[in-house]
Amino acid sequence: MRKNITKLFSLIFAGFARKIIAKHKPFVVGVTGSVGKTSTKEAIYQIMADHFGKENVRKNQGNLNTEIGLPLAILGYGEIPNKFILCIWLFSAFFRTLSKQYPKYLILEYGINQPDDMEFLISIVKPKVVVITSLSGAHMANFKSLSDYQEEKTKIITDQMKKIFLNGDDKDTLELKFDKDKTSFVGIKNKDVDFYAADQDTSLSGTTYNLFSLGQKISIKSSLIGEHLIYPQLFGYGVGRYLGIQALEIKRSLERIKPFKGRMNIINGKKDTTIIDDTYNSNPISCKSALLTLAKIKYNNRKVAILGEMNELGNISERAHLEIAKFAKEKADLAIFVGKYAKSQAEAFGDGSLFFASRGQLEKSIMGIINEGDLILVKASQDYNYFEELTKILMKNAEDAKEILVRQTGTALKACDKKE
Repeated sequence: MRKNITKLFSLIFAGFARKIIAKHKPFVVGVTGSVGKTSTKEAIYQIMADHFGKENVRKNQGNLNTEIGLPLAILGYGEIPNKFILCIWLFSAFFRTLSKQYPKYLILEYGINQPDDMEFLISIVKPKVVVITSLSGAHMANFKSLSDYQEEKTKIITDQMKKIFLNGDDKDTLELKFDKDKTSFVGIKNKDVDFYAADQDTSLSGTTYNLFSLGQKISIKSSLIGEHLIYPQLFGYGVGRYLGIQALEIKRSLERIKPFKGRMNIINGKKDTTIIDDTYNSNPISCKSALLTLAKIKYNNRKVAILGEMNELGNISERAHLEIAKFAKEKADLAIFVGKYAKSQAEAFGDGSLFFASRGQLEKSIMGIINEGDLILVKASQDYNYFEELTKILMKNAEDAKEILVRQTGTALKACDKKE
């Protein structure tokens, strides 16, 4: 019953969103992929908002990228309403369709969880510029195979598309066939692409690298931590250049971007520790990237990886968790695994690991495990894990949690209370 009501409201909001698109005809940049959608969207938004003006550019707020979230983003909302006031929002949304003012550009994430999701989203609006960050697989629980997942993702490519940007380091993307005249690639490992990064160096203060395109080299000093967060900036650079924005202007925009909540965000911890808070979400690709970053950062004291479950992996879940445990072996001095697969992960990691059945159990022991001066990576999928609450225990100034941690609204905190 509840799903049917949600579906009904999503159809109504989608109808309003279509009306706005038909009326104002904004230029739409669509972002999808297995990892990095939000960081890519934010990079593109920063560049376009700086150049065209914030009043002319709109993006999804948070993760409003689903069948109900995308229409709400188009309508200009920043969150999904409480179910008890949905009817009020319907009236509000209708009146928004009557407005004569609307941004000229939309930057939208297209997220999918099951078959036909993308088909529904593109029925609302088909992007002119498409960015596919990766096709290696995430949110696989409702798909029979990786190829089915990829087929659904690539439905974002329609006859309305003028330009597409792809990850030249992603083998699954490279195996697909696209219109070469409309396609540009970005990369770090693969230098035979249109935009690539080299000479990168990561520290706790950020990541520096050189960006190469069409024989031009630009040095970037980013505040973001980790090589994997260079990809969103490469995509942003490519989109910006396609829209005619000058290279040095894009450089200034990229260097303005600050770390996002729950995405490799550096926080001061108790016992003079340093926390890398990466609790927004997790999947095999992003988890390996975070662990690689932990390993590459020069640090004198112990490195600790606290890893919770990765959700929505379907029948590859157990194998993926064990692979992460083995991958972590050379990246951390101490690995703490939490969740259903934690014991098996600790066995796969070997000496220097601990395991706990739940976050709540770990929270009772964590301050006795952490040493003075540790560098601590905290990472887990979002739903049912709520590892930002573990970060809250570890951080030096817990009173700042609302400002620097993810999911600190009333709804999210209530859901967390129910979990533990």
